[in-house]
Amino acid sequence: MKEHAHLDYTNSFIRKRKMPLEDIILCVLSKKGLTTAMEIHKYFIQKGATSMSISKQGYLQQRKKLNYEAFSFLNREYLQRFLFL
Repeated sequence: MKEHAHLDYTNSFIRKRKMPLEDIILCVLSKKGLTTAMEIHKYFIQKGATSMSISKQGYLQQRKKLNYEAFSFLNREYLQRFLFL
């Protein structure tokens, strides 16, 4: 998945961050149209990590590194598993 998630940065998503690749993807997929701060806060509450926080700027910087084609890849993987069950 990491190969599909990198944009043009070879070192993207290598360091352990407050919001790693998996969390960025899940947060983006669970968006409900709220403000960025509210989306981040709601995501951490759903995750059960109420003490964790990340700034809007940090979240947006991590999201900028995310390749939009990663979502197409996830969709294809999901559909392949769904069709062959």
